[in-house]
Amino acid sequence: MDPLDDLLTQLEDVEPEELKPMSTAKKIEPRIPDIFQEECNPQENDKESNSKEFVDENSDDEELYIKKRELTEQGANLERYLKKNASTSGPSATNAWKTNKKSMLTGLTKPDSAAVTVGIVRFDKFHISTRNPKISASSFGAFTAGMKLEVLSNLKPTSTFKEAWCTMGVIVEKGFKKKSANGNDFLIWKVHDLKDCQTPPVKLLMFGDAVKDHWEIKLGQVIALVSAQIGDDSSASGKKAAAAVLKVGKSNNIVEIGQSAHFGICRGLILAGI
Repeated sequence: MDPLDDLLTQLEDVEPEELKPMSTAKKIEPRIPDIFQEECNPQENDKESNSKEFVDENSDDEELYIKKRELTEQGANLERYLKKNASTSGPSATNAWKTNKKSMLTGLTKPDSAAVTVGIVRFDKFHISTRNPKISASSFGAFTAGMKLEVLSNLKPTSTFKEAWCTMGVIVEKGFKKKSANGNDFLIWKVHDLKDCQTPPVKLLMFGDAVKDHWEIKLGQVIALVSAQIGDDSSASGKKAAAAVLKVGKSNNIVEIGQSAHFGICRGLILAGI
């Protein structure tokens, strides 16, 4: 057979679709990314990237995501609960804080008169005030019932009492123990009722059991003197008015009352002389 005839025979057996020219095939062009569109729509790009990441995650990542979602829902519920109860819980906490703040600043502010007088008892008959007394005014009144009560600054060397009597004063000066000619210990203190600071204090001579039991009483303490002996102060000679001196030798002649509320010691003087 002629080669040309053979070629024609092969062409007849080929289907029509296979004989279509190559130019009719659809031309596929590569896609060029639009960078301007990506910049304008970053959220869409993020969504696409997130979707790709979720596709690539394994089962463990999916469980972690579910747990995270549950925690987020619990946080939202907690936030709603706090907003709902804010009106009831807020003011009470604020008031409590203000109360605590006020109590903390009490010591930094000027106290009222009621707070200053707490624990101070005044013995009106003697014009003496005592801070936190060891014996109450009512008990002292019962103790001195039937006694003659005399103000310390009113005592004179000539004062005499036929019955039991009592006076009261503040220890304003304490002397050291001394020895008498007989070898006995004695003390000389000075007491004052603080009624008039220009009035000189009264000397108190202590000996015997009074020294043994009461020598440790501190300066500024208020003491009651029961049925003390009254004498003339020999050192007061030459003055217009003789001063009285009190003598006690028994332990029950002295009753410790408490700390004076108005006694103080001057530490020094300023240039003005005050």
